[in-house]
Amino acid sequence: MNDQQLHDQKLIKMMEDHRKNGTPIVEADSKEKLEALLEKKSKNSKSKERSSGLGPIAQAMRDHPGLTSEEAIEMAEAFGF
Repeated sequence: MNDQQLHDQKLIKMMEDHRKNGTPIVEADSKEKLEALLEKKSKNSKSKERSSGLGPIAQAMRDHPGLTSEEAIEMAEAFGF
């Protein structure tokens, strides 16, 4: 058995133990912290997308520095943009 399989077995056993005991797998405050971080990240990524003001070609070029405008236009036309 490899390390990943051992880890998976331990995780399954931990989850089963928590289910039998009726205890949460994740502490309530940890869950709240995670949800707050995910919400913050989601808001940040949405605001960046809206504020960029870039068209799909310019945005593709920004996201992929090696991409030329000609290549981006070709790809857009090939995919029906």
